Amino acid sequence: MSENNKAEAGAVKKTSNTKASSKKGGKSGKKKSPVVKFLKELKSELKKVVWPSKEKVVNNTTVVLSGMVLAGLIIYAFDLGLSELMKLIINLGG
Repeated sequence: MSENNKAEAGAVKKTSNTKASSKKGGKSGKKKSPVVKFLKELKSELKKVVWPSKEKVVNNTTVVLSGMVLAGLIIYAFDLGLSELMKLIINLGG
């Protein structure tokens, strides 16, 4: 047998084995629900996630909350300044 014939014979054996095994492996030919398929894929993907450590989560949360407080104080100061400016303008006109 030549090299090409051996390769073709191997390819035929591999494809015939996969077809036979796929026919045997299913549950009486029933299709899986899209929801069940989605949930199985979701579980598989969640196993691949690298979750951050507790210290990293606490650190990131502290940074975000500090930034929010700082932004709130800046907006408050800006609003207070504009309010006082408007009171001055109204009092000068009256």
